Amino acid sequence: MWSLLTFAAVVAPTMGQAAGGGVAPAALILNPVRECTNYYYPPTAALVKTYPSIWQTANLSGTGIPATDKAIFTQMNSSIPKIAPRGTRDGNFTGVVYSDTDPDCWWSWSTCTYYDYLETMNQKATLFYIGSNVLDWPLEAQRGLADGHELCAHTWSHPYMTALTNEEVFSELYYSKKAILEVTGVTVQCWRPPYGDVDDRVRWIAQALGMRTVMWAEDTSDWKVSTLGVPAVEQNYENILTKSKNGTFANYSPIVLTHELNNLTMELDVMFLPKIQATFNHVMPMGVCMNVTEPYVEQGGKYVYPNAAQWAAGTRTINIQAPTAASSNEAVNIAYKSGTTLNVLST
Repeated sequence: MWSLLTFAAVVAPTMGQAAGGGVAPAALILNPVRECTNYYYPPTAALVKTYPSIWQTANLSGTGIPATDKAIFTQMNSSIPKIAPRGTRDGNFTGVVYSDTDPDCWWSWSTCTYYDYLETMNQKATLFYIGSNVLDWPLEAQRGLADGHELCAHTWSHPYMTALTNEEVFSELYYSKKAILEVTGVTVQCWRPPYGDVDDRVRWIAQALGMRTVMWAEDTSDWKVSTLGVPAVEQNYENILTKSKNGTFANYSPIVLTHELNNLTMELDVMFLPKIQATFNHVMPMGVCMNVTEPYVEQGGKYVYPNAAQWAAGTRTINIQAPTAASSNEAVNIAYKSGTTLNVLST
């Protein structure tokens, strides 16, 4: 089995169709110029003032940040592991040295057209959304859920997380989770660290927010295609296929990382997905592989995915409620874990 993970932003409809028609008609737009035109979406316009600045390191200093958001951080801050931030958000770790016995357990990974294409291939994936992208492209975020993909978070602005303060780590995670909730209607319970950069402090804050930290077993490194070159990334894909054939994955199912970043990464995905499906017995979202049929805080049959056995038998979707965007003046439940107790706070 191959669990398919990807980062998604996809393409955008025109302003008029986005504002008036929502996600369904927007999904029908195929003209690349119209798809990539910015648009105004009223529900998101009402939300954005209550968030940190888009694509800036998230914190709680904004004038529109609700007091209840700040209260959640204040409640957990004294319990966060006392591990100092290291390096910079852009990944400069000059002078930072870690040993194999590092007590902080620091480690980093070193060892819309896309939606349409996945539909033609009858393929679902786990999509890791950046919060800033969700507010920039809300209908594309909704499309991922509506099409039956599994949603997780990928921070607010994609920094190296171990370099941030407690407040910044909290805000990067919290506002990515909140943006996904308020734009799509689902409260995600998983996230992927940018660059694989995570330590016990960051993991603790994520767990306190009810978010499992997800890492990968195989990286296509497609995100580095501009520096590695296409042949090198193609070889990375081929190496993973070879491992499937030679028995490397006989006792486990690898989580494989790909990115929807640009034309190059998408061309590679289009080239290799048929080969991947032909080589692996099953290619499925992470939650499906783990038999998590209701991956969101929202339970009761609203968002139900197949389990691994159902997927293997050909079922791709059980029940997915239509995505909905909620304005910031409405009560929104943000679930998070504090120790072993699950608390739900209203913001």
